[in-house]
Amino acid sequence: MDKVLDFLINDIKIKENDTIVLGNSGGPDSMFLLTALLKLKDKYNLKIVCAHVNHNVRVESDSEQVFLMNYCNDHDVVFETMKIENYGDDNFHNQARNIRYNFFEDVVNKYNLNT
Repeated sequence: MDKVLDFLINDIKIKENDTIVLGNSGGPDSMFLLTALLKLKDKYNLKIVCAHVNHNVRVESDSEQVFLMNYCNDHDVVFETMKIENYGDDNFHNQARNIRYNFFEDVVNKYNLNT
């Protein structure tokens, strides 16, 4: 964990009063990064925005969204989410990626942040 924290501070250049948008699937890698950011939250007065896309393709998709929303609420993290209701006839992975990236861009713009 210390190496990750050093990387976030020294390489990513997290600084005081930053607002950070984290795309989070709810999986182990995303949750580890959120946990690392939470370790820095108070020290650097960070505002963390967790952006989650519910792809709505697995039975667990809704419960994972609820879990992540509750986790964020419990840790004073802003939670932004969207649920994809319909996919077109295009390549699923390309379409899902485009929807996800557009959502992330909208969240970044909502908080007036630079990418």
